[in-house]
Formats: sequence, C-alpha cells, structure tokens
Amino acid sequence: MLPDRPWKKNLNRVPPNILEKVKNLRRDDCVVACVVRVRSDELRQGKYAHLGVTLSDELTLEFPSSTLPSSSDGRYSKKNILGYEKVYDEEPKVSKSWSIDSPNFGDWSKGSHDIVFERDVYRREDFPPRLLPILISDMGTDVRRASHLLRFSVDGVLDRRSPSFEDDLLFSLNLLQENVGNHDVFESGTTTDEYLKTLMVSWEILPPGERDQNIERILSGVKTRDPSVRARLLDRYALLTRLMPVAFVKGVSGFHRYFGAQLADDLVLFENIEYGNAMYIMFEEWQALSRLSRTELLSSRTHEFVRIPHTKHWKDRVRAEVRRRRITPR
Repeated sequence: MLPDRPWKKNLNRVPPNILEKVKNLRRDDCVVACVVRVRSDELRQGKYAHLGVTLSDELTLEFPSSTLPSSSDGRYSKKNILGYEKVYDEEPKVSKSWSIDSPNFGDWSKGSHDIVFERDVYRREDFPPRLLPILISDMGTDVRRASHLLRFSVDGVLDRRSPSFEDDLLFSLNLLQENVGNHDVFESGTTTDEYLKTLMVSWEILPPGERDQNIERILSGVKTRDPSVRARLLDRYALLTRLMPVAFVKGVSGFHRYFGAQLADDLVLFENIEYGNAMYIMFEEWQALSRLSRTELLSSRTHEFVRIPHTKHWKDRVRAEVRRRRITPR
C-alpha cells in the first residue's frame, strides 16, 4: 500500500511549462530539482520523514545528504529500485515462437524432440534499475515564518541532446514529484540565489484605468496564440473591474504567469493566465502565499485563502465572497 501524501503522485507526461523551460535553457546539461518551503510543524508531523528529513525537539533540522527512495514510496520509486518491463501495446503484435523438449512417445529412454509453439504478442523491453538517489540540501531557515527551505534534486545530469532525454526527464520528474510533491528543472550549475528565486513571484502593479494597455502587458510573454485565452482574460478583467480594484497585478514565477486584482492591502484575487481553472482570493499573506506552488498551497494552507473553481455560478460566488470580506474584514 502506497503512503498517503497530500499531493499529486505522478505526471503522465512532461508538463508544457517544463518543456518550455528546457527549450530556453542556455546549456544542454540540466538537473531535475526543486526548492520547497516547509513549515516546522509539517516537519514534526513527518511530511518528509520517508526521506529521512526530521526536526528534533531542539528544532534542529536533520537529514541525509543523499537518500534512495523506498520501492514502497510510489510507482517510479519502485521502478527506480527494481527496474521494470515495458509492454508496447500501442504497436502491432509480433510473432513469437518458442520450443520445449518433449520425450518421444512419452518415454525419455526413447529420446526426445522439440515441440514449437507460435503466437502473436506485444513487444516487450526490460529496463534495469536506475538506482537514482535524491540529494537534499538546507537552503536556509525563515525564523519569522517558522519554516525551512529545502532543495531536493535527483542525482545525475540530463543532456537534452540525448535521444532518451524526454523519457529520462519524465522519470526523474516523477521520482521527485511522488516523493516531494514538487518538481522543476534547472541548468547544471545553477546558483543558490537562482534556486531561491523560484520561491518568489515578481509582481508588477498595473493602474486600474488603463484597460487596453493592461491587457497587452498581462498577455506579454504568454506563448499560446489561442484566441480563447485572450477572450477569457477580457471576461475576467471585466469582472474584476466591477469590483473596483485599487490596482491590477501581473506576476511571473518561472513560466507560470498570473494576473489578478488588488482590492485592498489584505484582499487580492488572482489566477494562472494560461492554465487556470479557479480564482484564488487571498488575504493578509497574499504575497507569501503566491510564492507557493499550487500543490503546496492546496495541501497545507487552505485556511488562508478561498479557492473558487470556474463552475457555472463562479462569478456570483466571487462577488459574494468579496462583499463578505469587505463587510467583515479578517
């Protein structure tokens, strides 16, 4: 039975933002790694105990520099330890024959002969264990927020010129995702400061009265040319305008692009431009919360924000929540 962890376990394919980031790397060598902010109480509750990360009663962070995830930690952890067989069931079957030695007339004393069998089967390939450890580094302590910054990385450098690069990348991303609940890719030799920047969202404040200019600035850098993205942005911009914001905000964290509206110092609404399926309403700690990954946010900070999925009456729910927050501030 797999351990119960509050994050998505596996990726079916390399995420588009990771492929985009790989394409824009300045060098071919890269590593799969991530930096996470983990609260002291989460460490005491054993969030990463399966990797050997613990917090002592004296608040001393203890962890191994390298650990091999157990085969019970997930599907890719098991493949990493034991290897696996891949069945190519999307390809046409191929003919396979084999033989067994059989006694003549059922009596081995009279000699033997081969009996040949043949049938159509899917092609199969055996992959040996990779035995990739996860490396762990302490990136610092945030005393004010009672949290620790940890870097987790899959040991080994990937070469994007390699024919097996995308398969190797997906494997390493999944190994990190199912054990840490996060994933990313960096150039080999990335500095500590550059790793820490991935925890930040760089916000640009836009004046509320410049609709057309704001739309273009919000869309700048968005790769897709899908007209539905612009139409969706215009619709949500109109909704936010009616809520009388003091400013619009545009934020970038890696290749994730966010936009929203600041209604007060402690009331901000935002969502992901390209991949968003919900509006997030945040309060006093909105700048800190916006630095968390979606997985981290949904797994541990649900009392500090309101998430409103884009279902049939989502706009009514947003307006009602904003009215309630304005009448009864936190």
